[in-house]
Amino acid sequence: MKIIRLLYIAAVMIPAITVMTGCSDEDFVTPVNRADERIPVTLSAAYPSVSRASDAGFENGDMMGVYLLDYENDAPQDISGDNMHGSNIRFGFDGTDNSWRGATDLYWKDAKTPADVIAYYPFVTEIVDPKVMPHSISRRQDSASTETVKGGYETSDLLWGKITRQMPTSERIDLTLNHLMSGVRITLKEGDGFATGEWNSLAKNVLVANIVPSGTVNLTDGTVTAGSDDPISITPMEYNGDYRAVVFPQTIEAGKELVTLSVGSEGYALSRQQPTTYESGKMHTFTVTVDRRDNGDIVFTLTDEAIIPWIDEAEFRDGIMRSYTIIDVPEKGSLEKIVTEAGLAYKEIQNLKLTGEINEADYTFMREKMTSLKSLNIKDVVTFDGERENVIPEKAMYEKEALIRIIFPENLRIIGSHAFHRCGLMGDLIIPEGVEKIGETFDEASSFFVGNNSNGSMGAFSYCNNLLGRLALPTTLTHIEHGAFNFDKFSGLLQLPDNLQFVGACAFNGNSFTDELHLPGNLQYIGHRAFAGNKFTGSIEIPQGIQVIRKETFAYSGFSGTLILPEGVREIQADAFRGCKIRGELLLPSTVLTLGNYAFSGTAISRIVFPEGITSIGKGCFMGCKNVTGKFVIPQNVNRINEYTFADMSRISAIEFHENVNYIGGAAFAGAYNITDIVSKNPTPPLTGIIREVDGYVEDMPIFSDEKTPFYDVLLANVTLKVAPEARDAYSRAQIWKEIGRHATYDGFGCRPEKVCALNGTHDETVIIDGNGEWEVTHLPSWCKVSKSTGSGKSEIMLSIEALSKGAGDRSDYVEFTLKGSGATARCEVTQRDYKYAEDECVTLQRATSGNGIDVLFIGDCFDADAIADGQYLGMVEEQMEYFFGVEPYSTYRDYFNVYACISLSQETGVNTTSTASNTRFMTRYDNGTGCSVKGLACDDAESVFDYAVTHSPLTREKMPQSLIIMALNSEEYGSVTTLTKAGSAIAIVGRSSDPYPMDSRGILQHEACGHAFGKLAEERITSSGYIKNQEKDEIWYKQSGGWYQNLSLTGNPAEVAWSDMIFDPRYSDKVDIYEGGYGVTRGVFRAEINSCMNYGIPYFSAPARRDIVKRILDYSGEGFTQEKFLAKDTDSWGATGSSRAIGDVRGGGASYHHPVRIVKSKKY
Repeated sequence: MKIIRLLYIAAVMIPAITVMTGCSDEDFVTPVNRADERIPVTLSAAYPSVSRASDAGFENGDMMGVYLLDYENDAPQDISGDNMHGSNIRFGFDGTDNSWRGATDLYWKDAKTPADVIAYYPFVTEIVDPKVMPHSISRRQDSASTETVKGGYETSDLLWGKITRQMPTSERIDLTLNHLMSGVRITLKEGDGFATGEWNSLAKNVLVANIVPSGTVNLTDGTVTAGSDDPISITPMEYNGDYRAVVFPQTIEAGKELVTLSVGSEGYALSRQQPTTYESGKMHTFTVTVDRRDNGDIVFTLTDEAIIPWIDEAEFRDGIMRSYTIIDVPEKGSLEKIVTEAGLAYKEIQNLKLTGEINEADYTFMREKMTSLKSLNIKDVVTFDGERENVIPEKAMYEKEALIRIIFPENLRIIGSHAFHRCGLMGDLIIPEGVEKIGETFDEASSFFVGNNSNGSMGAFSYCNNLLGRLALPTTLTHIEHGAFNFDKFSGLLQLPDNLQFVGACAFNGNSFTDELHLPGNLQYIGHRAFAGNKFTGSIEIPQGIQVIRKETFAYSGFSGTLILPEGVREIQADAFRGCKIRGELLLPSTVLTLGNYAFSGTAISRIVFPEGITSIGKGCFMGCKNVTGKFVIPQNVNRINEYTFADMSRISAIEFHENVNYIGGAAFAGAYNITDIVSKNPTPPLTGIIREVDGYVEDMPIFSDEKTPFYDVLLANVTLKVAPEARDAYSRAQIWKEIGRHATYDGFGCRPEKVCALNGTHDETVIIDGNGEWEVTHLPSWCKVSKSTGSGKSEIMLSIEALSKGAGDRSDYVEFTLKGSGATARCEVTQRDYKYAEDECVTLQRATSGNGIDVLFIGDCFDADAIADGQYLGMVEEQMEYFFGVEPYSTYRDYFNVYACISLSQETGVNTTSTASNTRFMTRYDNGTGCSVKGLACDDAESVFDYAVTHSPLTREKMPQSLIIMALNSEEYGSVTTLTKAGSAIAIVGRSSDPYPMDSRGILQHEACGHAFGKLAEERITSSGYIKNQEKDEIWYKQSGGWYQNLSLTGNPAEVAWSDMIFDPRYSDKVDIYEGGYGVTRGVFRAEINSCMNYGIPYFSAPARRDIVKRILDYSGEGFTQEKFLAKDTDSWGATGSSRAIGDVRGGGASYHHPVRIVKSKKY
């Protein structure tokens, strides 16, 4: 079964912005221009390998028609109506910059009005009624294309695509074009009995019979209706032994001829005893095997037939579109001689196909003298670099801007350095299997650079500004040279092959790749700026073999998940992750010794865990990390704190300097205005620096800014400085330190936790007292009790908070512990919030009105009393409930569900990690995969969550596998995960998300809770190239044997997939098919639709997934499932979003938001 790929026409609302000017993690829908600005609609095309009957890239002069139908009263304009916003606007393709330009300027109506976008190809000048647009196919489809006239096969095809309810946006939108006609392919296969060479010498003729050649198309929905003309026979196009025709979708009556053919003097007619239907967008294939008997007769046998998705391989599409000049070069280096002797006007040749063998001299001739060369097919060539075979030599097509298409040799191993630098190559770039090296410049010192700017590193395909599509790399690839794809414009998912070992400097710098970046485990070297300036999302994990992360390697490259660093990394150089939006805990391996200047500046990390051995932290390293909170402890072996190192960390509240810190640079903590406590253990006050920056010039004289001391912009009068008793006098006299408002002594006495919270009911909390010597309680609120009021040394006591009457109002105080003798004190702040619900109370949000009632229970984790009493928890739950029912089929079957929420209280709000403990109710944690732990988000004890649900809600142990628990996580750092028992009991842990559609809070809840947890659906997203592994096959097979994962298949056979009945059902055939890729890989696993919620969180489940969910709902509710019940209510309507997207518009990614489903053992559930 072939992979289904799609042709994307991208509507771009603003010109491309140079990536390195900044970085945004809003990868899908961004705010449009100001309300008073008009937003133009322009089109840009990328061409993967399907749809246009002979497309290998659009040509200058190609025309496409576009309709823009504004929504009025929640419905789009009638395409046949008057006063349409955009009616059959002609867009022409401009090959100089790979864009579509409208004959008339087309703008969105305003920033708020959605519209349906409809496009078709090729353009028709006059359409009387778009609902009945006439179209016809050519009788002679064997006529070849020329430079100016397209052949009969190509002109017969018709492409159409639509996006429904597209919101105005300044980001790219993708419109998928599909075939509206049907394809027919007849293969004549040589059988037995022919003499050597006889088969090729025999004349062969094929006709596709009884075809009505015309009809109408409804551009509103793409439906096709055959006309009533007399049937004709079509002469198909012959290509590599196949005969292919484009036919109008129609039904041929039983008994009538479908195909007539002859081989030599013998003829054959193929007919069927039942009607044959040629379906829109499908390829109907017939294989006829021809044998010669001993008596000389030729016998024809229909040996295979199928109906498959219409797929045209790249070589076929390129070959039939171009009128190639074909030249055989029997001896390498002789191309110029052959062309000259043949008298060919080589300066005018645009499309060239070579066979034989070529070398550097032949490439030089094509590069420098064939000035009009646009398309080069060297598939059947053996290419030489000197005596090295299957190597494209260095600078082969260097700066050949006219060259826009190439088909590489089949047996290619190496693409030489700078071979296609600054070429005009367009669209996608597919490097063939077998290629091991792209470029051969692997020493940064010897790399070519444009001028003196290392950002301008030259490489094999650098500065090919028309490469706007996707990049496909072969599994055989091991080395990518410096600058290989520097400042190209690739987009979408970057899939690096598993065998890759070397990625050079600037290799992918300045592209527009999105989705998650998976670095293969075999990688040993990553050069500086290798991935800088892209738009990746999700988490990033550095492979084990990388010891140095070089300067600017990932600078301004997006990301929105966590950074995982392996043991073995020694150095992270300057600007390595500057401007990235990595978040969560940054756990630096024990092997890291130095961090470069601005290495993590501007990131969204919230915690930093330093290794004991780190000795140097560069200037500005963590500048602008505004999400880091709480107390900040300087690593033990860092003696010097450089300028700006922790500037603008505005949410830290305390700093601790160890005894060896001897210098704190100017502006080191500038802007950290929430600091209230500083501890310095050095008996000698550390020296402090001052920075004076130049703000500008007047008459060549510099104007300096304010003097920036280490705590610039911090109100020191409100800060308490704690030092050793013997150092107090020195600090009171030292520069900067003396300006701190309150000085106290530090002796290590304290209590944990420092804060306890409660709601109205009683609450008990364990408090640990740390210190040497005797202590006593010196302050205790009247509404609190302690298990003991005096003690000695480290002690554990129970703090009990009495019940608070509802309506009595909030109260807060503190418990104070005093160390006898020194007078040192420690406080535990106590807060009790007056709230309408008690701790652990179960609130009913919805009652089922159909069936027995399926239970959905929300439980919160990481919500303290403030978060609950201020309405954050129930606000999030109510929002998530609406998201749960905001996608089909849950919207239709909402009345089958009971919904509850338990008021589960945590003492702290942070998620636990391997290095940071937070006091939360269910101890939700995130592991980074170190040691023997499993990487990802999880609940430490799933069985305790089920026990809690049984104790505090109507859920029962017996019905737990038919119920659903959604754990609302008070965090937006670690995404989401589903935990399942083998019996099917489910916990969907779902956090908040500040990311744009489709990875917003709605997207991750619908993916986890609606898809994995209740629907028992498998992942459909693709995160890496290659075949599915046997272990993963076993996982899918095992789940499917229990009725799970019905949205995937391990076979591409249409008769064997779980959704086989839907493929040709007219209710579903427009979307349901067999698409290769899912469960994280590209090959060996198949899904039913091009995109769905299980792929990337869009508010839409595929038809097979909807059916499986409905089956669970009806079975769990006691009503029982039937196909008729499903069909009666099924709808493919999208759920509500902040914007509307086409089904084919979002590809790949999302891995950091959705961690792999965890299966846990449970004897009870």
